[in-house]
Amino acid sequence: MASEVMTQEQADAVFEQIDNNELGERIEFGEEFSPGTVNTVYPGNMPGQKIRIYDTRRGFSSDILPYMLKAVMKMQWPKNGGPMYSRKVTVIPPAGTSYCFLHPDFPDRERVVAAGCGGVRCSKPSALISVVHAQRHAETRHGDTYKTYIGHLAAQREDEQREFQRMQMDVMRQQLGQPVAAPVEVFRCEATGCRRFFDSAQGLTVHRTRDHGKGD
Repeated sequence: MASEVMTQEQADAVFEQIDNNELGERIEFGEEFSPGTVNTVYPGNMPGQKIRIYDTRRGFSSDILPYMLKAVMKMQWPKNGGPMYSRKVTVIPPAGTSYCFLHPDFPDRERVVAAGCGGVRCSKPSALISVVHAQRHAETRHGDTYKTYIGHLAAQREDEQREFQRMQMDVMRQQLGQPVAAPVEVFRCEATGCRRFFDSAQGLTVHRTRDHGKGD
């Protein structure tokens, strides 16, 4: 699949051909372009590189294959709102505020490490625009790792809820004058950032092996 983005000089050359050709005419690309794998639109000469264009209202970039360029550049915002995309940056995109959960600066980094995901890094260096964007990015780009992290958070919440319910029952027994159950021995995980605890050594061992890749 095409992945590389054309240089500005290469992209300008393609835009020039589009500007000088009528709709429906085939655009000829030079031999410097790799063939690519899609061969339904321009058989035998499908460029492997993509061209970067920009949203005219929000400034975000999109990378598309050259054969899509002519149609995409004709797209308009509703109610005569003008072109949707530009070949140059016309609006500075807003700064992001939410990092991917695999970014070193993610606020909950300790629990990411505790979930066993600390060795995976996201290649996106900057923050995403919002929490929603960061979540969608995590689901689509880091699906399996994100499920592991979310599963760890869910298990931790369950442990905390059980402990809270036990404490509530103890308070109720005290108020009713009933004997409080003897405290159960708690086996806590000592992995960095992990807050989980168990009522048996076996449960702790299973957790350490499954979630941290190590037993006793």
